[in-house]
Amino acid sequence: MCDYATDKGCALVYAVCGEWRIFPANTCYSICGPNDTKKQINILKKYFGVDVKLPENEDLLEWVRKEITSKRVIVPERIAQPHKQQAEQAKAIAELPSWFAQLKNLRRHAKEIAAYKLRTGRILVTFEWKTARLAKCDECDKLWVNPKSGHKRCSGCGCHLEGLVGEKYGKADFAALSCERWEPIDSKYKELLK
Repeated sequence: MCDYATDKGCALVYAVCGEWRIFPANTCYSICGPNDTKKQINILKKYFGVDVKLPENEDLLEWVRKEITSKRVIVPERIAQPHKQQAEQAKAIAELPSWFAQLKNLRRHAKEIAAYKLRTGRILVTFEWKTARLAKCDECDKLWVNPKSGHKRCSGCGCHLEGLVGEKYGKADFAALSCERWEPIDSKYKELLK
């Protein structure tokens, strides 16, 4: 068995591309040749474009980790991109409230929408009203934009500002829901509806 084969997959491949890939024993042997440093260096160059010149008496896996961390070995963009996306996504998720807090807010918002509907007979705002709200959100420091999808969310409450329900409705669409930044806009439009 190869020195770098683990339960999760190939540790050498993981060090380079950040993904666990499992190779069957016969494939692993034919790809990098277990315990054959020359073949392992060749596989790094062939599949990942990483040109490695291993110093003598050094473990390949440890050396690759050290060189990539120190940026002496540059990982090609097609390999580096998933690393960047994972880091951005983890950072973005950390900026939002917890799932429990988001569910609590969603539940409160559902009650507010239902009560507003009973009181006024309306649920949604007009297109102009929504546009004015979203313009205020664009100026806000709590605005969070998903780096992958581009969807806008509020990092204060965690709500989707648009595209929450069936990719169509978000917090900015509902007349009952408000925000301190929206108060002047909401009072103006509610006055026009009277």
